[in-house]
Amino acid sequence: MFQKLMSRKRLGKKGFTLIELIIVIAIIGILAAILIPQFTGFRKDAVGRSAVAVARNCGTAYEAIIANSEAGASLPDAVDVVAYVKGVDKTATSATGLSTSGADVTVSIVAGGLQVVYEANGYKATVTYLSASGVGTPSYS
Repeated sequence: MFQKLMSRKRLGKKGFTLIELIIVIAIIGILAAILIPQFTGFRKDAVGRSAVAVARNCGTAYEAIIANSEAGASLPDAVDVVAYVKGVDKTATSATGLSTSGADVTVSIVAGGLQVVYEANGYKATVTYLSASGVGTPSYS
């Protein structure tokens, strides 16, 4: 084997043999098969974390609106929460619009708190914020 290698070198042949190239391609294929599924899991987790962060912001806004409202005032609706989080006046007309980096965020009022639906990168995460227990875990669909 060593003699073949030395004879190739003496003849001035340079480059890789076909078997060496096939081995390298096989190794790259195996690494790709292992790593690509993990990257999709990272994206799904990122969407869930973003949903939790938005739910916390909306929950804090919901409680701040309640704390700042007069006694006997009606509970805020989802449009009020979105307007408060965005830092704009009360002229918001829908409970969507908290989208960041291409994500679709929808806020709705549920019994005792809010529900935030966060859609991005082909994943949809739903998080419920209840005043008594804080932010729940995201559920994916």
